[in-house]
Amino acid sequence: MTTPDLNDSDRTRHRLLIRVAIALQEGGAPSYRIEDTLAILGRGLNVETSVFAVPTGLTIGLGPLNEQSVRIIRTQPHAPSLERLRLINDVVHELIAGDCDADPAIVRLDSISSQPPRWSAGWILMAFCMTGLGVSRLAGGSIGTIVGAGLASLGVGIVLLLLGRSPNRVALGEITAAFTASFIATATVPFLHGDTVLIAVAAIIVLVPGLTLTIAMRELAMGHLTSGTA
Repeated sequence: MTTPDLNDSDRTRHRLLIRVAIALQEGGAPSYRIEDTLAILGRGLNVETSVFAVPTGLTIGLGPLNEQSVRIIRTQPHAPSLERLRLINDVVHELIAGDCDADPAIVRLDSISSQPPRWSAGWILMAFCMTGLGVSRLAGGSIGTIVGAGLASLGVGIVLLLLGRSPNRVALGEITAAFTASFIATATVPFLHGDTVLIAVAAIIVLVPGLTLTIAMRELAMGHLTSGTA
């Protein structure tokens, strides 16, 4: 297969499609959403697309089959970010409607990907602590259990924030956070007299991948076996 000779317009359209796919992947979009979006956008740009998306990579074929340009992109799995996906969808909808050109759209997508997190570390830790307090209270925990759950949740949040800053350590985050929750639950028993199991569960409940699991089940139901299983 020969490499297609692309003009500047084709290169720009191909670059836009690839950038949209990467942005959706970074936002945690499911594989079927990435493939469907690029198919619709490709038709609007008069570019044939063939996309295979999995949580750790993208394979994108652009152009007619006998002159196809293939891009293989290695990515890191990302948890769904609803705010980021909303911003990306706004750009995609404008592109499909013809209200936005390729170059400005690429600049906007780059800006969305590079914007800092909305919430600071302090707000995140407060959210972890309040979640632990609320779950333990709803489960009928005693005062000691509620206080212990708040402390354990705070410890879980600190661990995840510290390890999440390093790509080499992020994989240790959840298991270290679970150990921290169990340790705090046990260590606070002598003076809080709380329920250690309830404290640990309330502290790590935020780690349960509810939205991610829902997306995985839908991918399996739609036949995307590789992405759903992963």
